[in-house]
Amino acid sequence: MAAAERDTVLVVEDDPAVRDLLVSLLRDEGYHVEQAHHGADALRLLEQHRASPGPLCLVLLDMMMPQLDGLALLQRLADQNSYVPIVAMSASTEHLRAAAAAGAHATLSKPFDIERLLAVVARNCAAKARSKEP
Repeated sequence: MAAAERDTVLVVEDDPAVRDLLVSLLRDEGYHVEQAHHGADALRLLEQHRASPGPLCLVLLDMMMPQLDGLALLQRLADQNSYVPIVAMSASTEHLRAAAAAGAHATLSKPFDIERLLAVVARNCAAKARSKEP
């Protein structure tokens, strides 16, 4: 099922090959995609989206990145009472457990199954849209 054009996903991933794959897959599904190379970029983009009319429906977050890793970003967002569903991605089950404990809505183990990835994105974006209905 294709995403609504208004659904925006932020991909936070330092590995260019993985980031490009995620962006391509999500765009093929009809999502608008923003990209961040690390947590500091993600914070800047999240701040911009907070003031915009088309908020993010989801953040796909790599847990191991330079400058500001995924766990630190999750903790900052929790401190700001920011509600954007976050899906943590990592090859480390330890990092995924830490992400879940810090408030990630879902976790994906790398390498991830594409169908599972798309299902998790669709489910979380749909839940975000339902939470905004009157």
